[in-house]
Formats: sequence, structure tokens, C-alpha cells
Amino acid sequence: MTKLQLPSNLKFPAIRTCPVSLAGLSRAARGGRLVGATHMCPCAGLDPASPALRSTVPFVPYAPGIYEGISVLAAHDRLIALRGITLLWGGEEVGLLSHTPKQFAVVAEKLCIFPDRLYLDLTEGPPTLHDMGPDVPAMDFICAAGNRLFGCRNADGTVFASAAGDPCTFTVPSAPTASSPWRTRVSCPGPFTACAAVGAAVLFFKQTAICKIMGSAGAGAGSFGVVTYAAPGVTPGAHGALCVREGTAYYPGPGGIYRFAGNVPENISADLFRPRPGVPRGFLPTAAVMTPAGQYLCAGKDATGAHRLFGYDTVGNVWWSEDGEHVVSFAAVGDTVWYLGDDGHVFVRADAPADTLFSATFSSPLRASNGAFPRDNGAKRLWGVTLRAVAAPGTTLGLYLHRPGDVWSLVSSYTFAGGASAPAVTVRFPLPPLLPEEGDVFLWRLSGQGQCCLLDASVTFEE
Repeated sequence: MTKLQLPSNLKFPAIRTCPVSLAGLSRAARGGRLVGATHMCPCAGLDPASPALRSTVPFVPYAPGIYEGISVLAAHDRLIALRGITLLWGGEEVGLLSHTPKQFAVVAEKLCIFPDRLYLDLTEGPPTLHDMGPDVPAMDFICAAGNRLFGCRNADGTVFASAAGDPCTFTVPSAPTASSPWRTRVSCPGPFTACAAVGAAVLFFKQTAICKIMGSAGAGAGSFGVVTYAAPGVTPGAHGALCVREGTAYYPGPGGIYRFAGNVPENISADLFRPRPGVPRGFLPTAAVMTPAGQYLCAGKDATGAHRLFGYDTVGNVWWSEDGEHVVSFAAVGDTVWYLGDDGHVFVRADAPADTLFSATFSSPLRASNGAFPRDNGAKRLWGVTLRAVAAPGTTLGLYLHRPGDVWSLVSSYTFAGGASAPAVTVRFPLPPLLPEEGDVFLWRLSGQGQCCLLDASVTFEE
């Protein structure tokens, strides 16, 4: 028999209290042969695209009475929020801002706020707002890198870098040094859509191009260099969903969510967003956060106007989704993730109840009729799914198979008798023959009720 390994240590529910942990897999096993999308559905076996389905892992209000009527949410060491025109720093009122979307970047202990061109002096306690001064240009997107404030302006295609250690100085001297401000014009067509520090470079994105800035401001060999090349960039309006982790950028671009580590952007959501049941059409994330555990959470609306919340585990290449959650922004500090609802309230995750309903959908490529595995691995027949799990007593787990007509049918079910401290249980689910008209992708779903940790699983083929 031949086995295809699935992501290991997949816990249900897969959000916050039971994060996905996939570090134990080999590179080959994490290479995306099988793509999982964990749907936190309140009814096993139903279409997760239904707007009536919601996560059963509850949101609870965070600091009611303080974080209400919030329009902007961010974090740097502590939670940053805009309530009306009042700026909150860790729950304290520290000043007044315009009632517009904000961008934040920290340079030299100054929290720079755009488009207001103000900063919070973080060396003060409590911090107070200061004007950045007339030398600071208006910029559409900003980020911090190398102890400088970088930004870009669409009006004339200019890219800026402040003086090193001074985000309020942008005038370029006649004889620049390595710490001087710097600016240049980028000639490639289209408006800027986002910017971010990624590794040793600063990236300025357009929809179909990426401009990479490297070096320093001094004249000669050490000066900044600009390299622009055609590649899928950030979709207009999606700059809030750009996140960076360990030298890799994750962002919405043309045709899906991309991962970019400095070479060629890779579409990591092509399988997730291809046409099939439960997949949103025209989904555009407008907000995202990267959790300390390496989970990219993104929220936005699909073409129907329905709110969607997706997560991607950057280690194991596993997607999950939650339907019906009206999240418009995120923030994270340490192990805490805050969610901003479209009603202006801020929420955090509560612990999952023991009777949590969960579901995980997986996709396995077959690319041949009658369920045969690709011939380069030998013609094989699909036998079934084998998994190893630890679960709370009474937890039920069922395997559903996707059939033509967008129907999910129950194949088999299992009820766990042991507790969380009991040895892992091996469960085998045999599968019926697949028909040629079912296409080249085998979709199956694990759904159940209770608390369960999926230690490992595999799809088995036989001669």
C-alpha cells in the first residue's frame, strides 16, 4: 500500500486555543500534496459556504465600555485603537486624530501615524502626540526599516526614506551620507498599492509589479538601489492584508493569496479558491494579521457581500475558514489576537466548549478516472483514510465524501471512548469506489463534535 501524509497535529477547533502545529512534518510532507481547509461549521456535513453557518468557538467582548465604536485597530507592544477621533494606547486616551483610516510605523521610539503626520513619543509615559513637522511629505503608504521611515506617494511616483534614526527629516542634503534622507521616482506604470520591509529590502508593491529598495543613502557603492520587475503585487485596497513573517511577505494579489520571499511570488491559495463547494467567489481580504504561531488570518468580503474569515498556517500550508464572522480588522501582541467587528466592538477568543462542533475538508489530487493514482506512481486503487487521534471521551468523528451534485455523504463514523491522556487511537475509514465523472480531485471531510487532536492521517492506495 502507498500512503500520502496529511498535516499532523491538527487540533479542533483550530483557532487560538488549539492552534495548528505542523513543525514535525518533513519538507516533503509539508509540500502541499494535500491541501486542507478547516471549516469551523456548527453542523457536520453541510456546505460550509452557507451564510447561516458560524463558528462555535465564541468571540467575547474585550474591555466593554472602552473598546466600542472603534474604527481602527493596530498594535505595537500594546493595543492601539481609534474610537471616534480619540486615539487609545493600551486603553488610555492619548490624543485626537482625524476620522480616517490609519497607517502606523515605529522608528526611533516614535509611533508615526499617517495620513495625520503625527507621532507618539513612546519614551514618555503616558505617550503624547506630536506634529512631525513640515519636512515630512504626504505619503500614501509607509513602513519602517533600518531605523528609517519609508513611504511612497502616488501623485508623482516618488519613494521616500527618512534620515536614519529620525522619521521627521526628509530633506536630502547636497552631499548625502549613509544616514541622510533619500528619495527617487519609480517609472513603472500603475499606482502604488502597499509597502513593507521584507528581509534586508523594502518592497513597494503595485498591482502587477514589485519595486525592491536595498542599500543605504550614501553616495557610491553603498547607495540605495532600486530593482523593479513584473510580478503579481498587492491588489488595490488590500494593503491592510499584507503581513510579513521571517523574511516572507503574504498578501492578496491577482488571483489569490501570495507568498513572496524575494524571488518569485507563489500563489498559495490556488487550490483553496478554485471552483468547488464552500469556496467564496471574488473573495478580497482587506485586513490580516500574522499571529506569533505563524498563522496568517485574513478577512474580507466575497462577491456576494458576505463576510469571510480565513486562516493559513505558514508552516504546514494548511487553510481553514470560518463563515459568518463579520471581522474587519485584527491586531496581535504576544499570544493575544484581537478582532474588530463591523459593529465597532473589539473581541477576543474564548476557550472552546467541550461540545464544540468542528469540520475539516481535505483535497487529494488523483488526476485519473476511477480513483486511480497518477501512473508515474503506478496505477493504484483508493482504499481509504487512516488517522491517529487523541480525543475527549464521547467525541464523535465522521468521514464524509464529496460526490457529484455538491453532495456530502457520510461514509463512516467513530466515537472515542478514551480521554485526552489516553493513548492515541488509530481509526480506519474504508472508502467506496470513485466514479470517473467525479473528476481528478478526491474531496473528503472529517466532521464531529467534541475536542479532538488529529495526530496524523493518510490516504491509502493499493494495487
